[in-house]
Amino acid sequence: MASRLVSLLMTVTLSASSLGAQGGDPVRITGVVVDQRGRAVEGAKLGTSWSFNWRSTSTFGRQRVWAADKPRAAAGWQFLATQPGGRFAAQLLPDRRTKQLQLVVFSSDYRLGGVFLWRPGESTEGLRLALQPVARFRATLTCDDLGQRSVAANGALCAFDGSELGCFQPDAGVVDLRLPSGHYSLHLRGDGDHLVASRRFPFAVSSGEDARARDIDIPASWVAKHRGRSVPRWRATAARGVDPDRADFAAFAGKWLLVCMWNCESVEPGEDIPRLIRFDRAWRRAHPGQDPPYRILLLHSGGASTFAQLDDQIERLQLRASYWGGQALPFPILLDPGEKTREVWQTRWRRQTLLFDPRGRLWGATLAAADLKLAVEGKLPPAVAARQKKE
Repeated sequence: MASRLVSLLMTVTLSASSLGAQGGDPVRITGVVVDQRGRAVEGAKLGTSWSFNWRSTSTFGRQRVWAADKPRAAAGWQFLATQPGGRFAAQLLPDRRTKQLQLVVFSSDYRLGGVFLWRPGESTEGLRLALQPVARFRATLTCDDLGQRSVAANGALCAFDGSELGCFQPDAGVVDLRLPSGHYSLHLRGDGDHLVASRRFPFAVSSGEDARARDIDIPASWVAKHRGRSVPRWRATAARGVDPDRADFAAFAGKWLLVCMWNCESVEPGEDIPRLIRFDRAWRRAHPGQDPPYRILLLHSGGASTFAQLDDQIERLQLRASYWGGQALPFPILLDPGEKTREVWQTRWRRQTLLFDPRGRLWGATLAAADLKLAVEGKLPPAVAARQKKE
């Protein structure tokens, strides 16, 4: 089965010599690109990472392929084009995870394409890369959990073995991809304010196929399922700046509550927390003597089990001087060394900020200071609970 799948993705004539990909060293790769009739394809585009889209396919990010007579610094954001006769001579870096070599090749008009993979030890000299008419793959992203269609998500395109070939950005929840024939999987994932979590969707397309449009269902994220609803309280073993026995949503009734989850050793706290500090100082300067209509809690998740350990980490990492204006944090801190809050909040990242309205209902994931500013100014839309599918 594996060999059959490989044959769908790679058409290569191997020579007797063999140059394997060792570690992160570049490998010399030479050969010719031809069409399905064996005719040379001049100006074909060789790249290692692509943005796949039916109307505007292009290279994406920094490439791992460059001309054989150039230094590694020549690897940039552009493809490498074949010369007259379809010939190419290049250097290619192996994938960091799989250690294999991979190329996605399109003709200059993007009507032909191919995905080619080489495992360590396989030949990379005198190759014959045969392109086939591209296929079109279309789908609409849905979220049955919430009864919604055309949901927003980010997407990565992977080969059948899981190696990432590039990305795509669904337009209004619609996927429309130009692809060489082969077996793939879509890695669909939400982030920020997206309603969905993540899903891998395997599929295959044949040469020249216009695949029938389909729906791809993605599960709702924890935030989407709980938006506009009360959620279980956090799990903290110790607190500073707030009574640990009274540190629950009821203690902050009538105020917007922002809970910033972080870990000072695994996530650089150089963004959200400094912005929150600046926001809080600016508000208090503009409203002297007034009680803020918000509260900010920092939930240190994982790592330090005591405040003494946390203080040592802060000192060792020079966070106070580097990020906090030389002063101590002005917000209450909760410690959750066992990351128990993740068992009830089901967050995917060690760094996440959630905002709750004055009634203790989850408004959603947030960009911290930006959304909190809108909240206290009365400009934030209400947290309307999404319509969930009936069981």
